[in-house]
Amino acid sequence: MAAFSSKPANSYTVRSIKNLKNICNLESSSSSSKGETICTGLSGLGEIYRCTEDLINLPLTQQALEQQEDGKWVSGMLDDLISYLDICATTRDAVLLIKESVNELQSALRRSKCGSDSAIETSISAYISSRKRMKKEASRCLTSLKQRHNKFGEYPLPNADHHHHHHLSALVRVLTEVSLVTIFIFDSLFSFFSVPMALSLGPVNENMNELESVDSALNNVSSKDSYPQMSIQIAQKKLEVLDMRIEDFDMELERLFRDLIHTRVSLLNVLSH
Repeated sequence: MAAFSSKPANSYTVRSIKNLKNICNLESSSSSSKGETICTGLSGLGEIYRCTEDLINLPLTQQALEQQEDGKWVSGMLDDLISYLDICATTRDAVLLIKESVNELQSALRRSKCGSDSAIETSISAYISSRKRMKKEASRCLTSLKQRHNKFGEYPLPNADHHHHHHLSALVRVLTEVSLVTIFIFDSLFSFFSVPMALSLGPVNENMNELESVDSALNNVSSKDSYPQMSIQIAQKKLEVLDMRIEDFDMELERLFRDLIHTRVSLLNVLSH
C-alpha cells in the first residue's frame, strides 16, 4: 500500500474497507441479520466504489494500466462488475415483488374488521409466495457469488519490480479487497431474505429480523378464526417496519447499481486510451 500513501483517494478507500469490515464482523456475530445493518453495509459499499473510481482515474493508475503486459486480472474485474450489476438488478426486481405483496397485505389488514376475512388469507398466501420466490433468487445469486469468489487468486499479481508495476500490484490488491467485501455484503443481504418461514406460533422478539417479525405476527393473525384486532394491529406495525426497510434496500441497491456502472465505465475508459 506504500505506493498509494500520498493519495487521499486510496487511503480513504482502504479506511472505508476496514470500517465496512468492522460492520460485517459485528453483523456476523448476530444469529439473525438485521435490515438496518445491511443497509449501512450497502451504503458503505457504494462509498467504497466511488472512492475506487477516483483511484482508477488517478494519472499514476492510468499510466500503470497503459504499461501492463497481462490484462487478465482487469478482464476478471470487469467480469466481476458485470456480475454484481446483474445481482443488483435481479435483487431489486425481487425486492419490489415482496414490497408489492407487503402493500397488498397492509391494505387487506386495514380493511379487515373483527370477523373472518378471506382477503387476509389470500394476501398472506401471496406474501408467502413472494418470500419463496425471493429465497429462490437469493440461492441463485449466492451460487453466482460463490463462483466469483472461487476465481480470486486465479491470476498472478503484476510484477512489483518496476514503479508502475508496484502501483498496479497495489491497485489489484485494493480491487480484490473491494470485491471480497462486495461478496460479503451481498451474502448478508441474501441471508436476510433466506430466513426460514416461521411456521409455529410464538412471540415477536428483538432477536428477529424484520422478515421473521412479520412471519410471527402473521402466524398469530392467521391462527385465529376471528382475526382479533390486537393481532392485526401488531401485524400492521411489523409490516410497516418491513415496508420501510424494503424501501431502504431498494434505494441503496439503486445507488450501488449506479456506482458499479461508473466504476466499470472508468476502468473501460482507462483501458481504451
